[in-house]
Amino acid sequence: MSATDDNSLTFLRITDTTWENVEMSLWFSMVIILAVTLFILWRRKDDNYPPGPFNWPLIGNIQLNKAHLQLTNLKNKYGDIYSVTISRKNIVVLCSLDSILECLHYNGDAFANRPSCPVLRSLYKSGDKNEGFITADYDDKLEQKRDFLQDCMVDGTYCLEYDTEMKIGSEVQDVLQKFIREKAPFNPFNLLYPSFLNVTLSIIFSQWHRNDEKDTNFQEILKSLTLRAKCLKQTFPDIFPLPSFLENLRFKQIKERMRLQHEYQRKLINFHKDTFNPCVLRDLTDQLLVYVENGDDKGLFASSDMENILLEISGSGFESTAVCLTWLLGYMAMYPSIQSQVQEELDKVVGRENNPSLAEQPKLPYTLATICEAHRMASVMPFLYPHQAVKNTVLQGYDIPKDTWILCNVWSLHYDTRYWKNPKKFDPTRFLKDEKTISIPDCFLPFGIGVRECPGESLATLNLFLYFTHILHRMNIRPADNKMPFHMEGELEYLLLHKPKPFRIRAIRRNN
Repeated sequence: MSATDDNSLTFLRITDTTWENVEMSLWFSMVIILAVTLFILWRRKDDNYPPGPFNWPLIGNIQLNKAHLQLTNLKNKYGDIYSVTISRKNIVVLCSLDSILECLHYNGDAFANRPSCPVLRSLYKSGDKNEGFITADYDDKLEQKRDFLQDCMVDGTYCLEYDTEMKIGSEVQDVLQKFIREKAPFNPFNLLYPSFLNVTLSIIFSQWHRNDEKDTNFQEILKSLTLRAKCLKQTFPDIFPLPSFLENLRFKQIKERMRLQHEYQRKLINFHKDTFNPCVLRDLTDQLLVYVENGDDKGLFASSDMENILLEISGSGFESTAVCLTWLLGYMAMYPSIQSQVQEELDKVVGRENNPSLAEQPKLPYTLATICEAHRMASVMPFLYPHQAVKNTVLQGYDIPKDTWILCNVWSLHYDTRYWKNPKKFDPTRFLKDEKTISIPDCFLPFGIGVRECPGESLATLNLFLYFTHILHRMNIRPADNKMPFHMEGELEYLLLHKPKPFRIRAIRRNN
């Protein structure tokens, strides 16, 4: 036998041994996975944990891009409260009004924390988890931040509502001119998104931007926020973390852009500090400065807290309002008879020669009902921002371990036949009593409820009302090709935002 033959036999023996080792490793891994799975199933049953679909270890059982539909369908099998796993995250989903109220309203302190989402947080602001308010756990400091925002945006000592309406009205006129100049069909979101950003920056920093190519600061902010949304569109990085080298490639550019944006906005904050006059409040930044100067923060706000509150507000909220108005204009193109009823009410109350104002809001019940129905049908935030159990507790008779994520399924609530008749039908009259008075049912929760209710609700509502009424008072909204039926289709972005897929409309000026 030659040396070559000996080498071949040796290679075969080594190969056989290697494959035996691989085979043993595979069998061992399968046994471990099976044991872990059985243990999880046994433990859940023993611990009285909410039921849910089988969870494949390391993978989970939910697709994020269809989560609002999947999690609603699972209710039919597992009930109004059940559990799922998404990339090793244990999540309890609430689908009924009773379960959501028990969690957020009657037992809110036990579920007031936020899950740790460091990647998402880094794209919205800087600092640690408890600076700012969106991602912070609930404590005395966060309660003061909530009180400040309520004071500013609703009816408190520092409210700037009169000035806010003026700023919004000015920007709406600019949007109307852009609508008029669009001779061809266009996607309304492309005009509304930068417009709402401009309003937000004006309210926070008194920075009024031209929203054109010459305004480099505004264009850089717009590019940063657009790139951030694109990065988050296909995945929620804190649920599906990428390998470090891919994460670096994907997020390096956006993090650098966000850093530059935050740096620019910090300069605006410092300018406000240098020119601050407590007798003349220019914007939200001045409101925050006088709030701290008067000691209303109880000494809890550090400089970094103040910065991150303003950075979070300037980088979030306006997009969901732009998305909601985009849905609303699409519904008007889809249902011209409803659009006509809104316009008739506006003509009667406001008059053709005047512009709608906030003072006329109580006299426009059908218009308000139409906005509410768009909120319900679109459910722009199909899930409230995730909550986290502060301690081991009981919810709807089930044991909920500390740190469990809680996801309130608003989409399911808004399409539940127990609460809504024909929920797939766009019908503003469901929000009217005697066809004259606006009536909001308890099962309508577009902004959440309890101690973590969206602090920007009043500003979003004001924005949506003024934009929608001004546009419909002056324009007729029609499908791009003027053909019916006109359809819209939604898509879920980074688990939290339900956007319509791009569509086009025509805006035709109404005759006086």
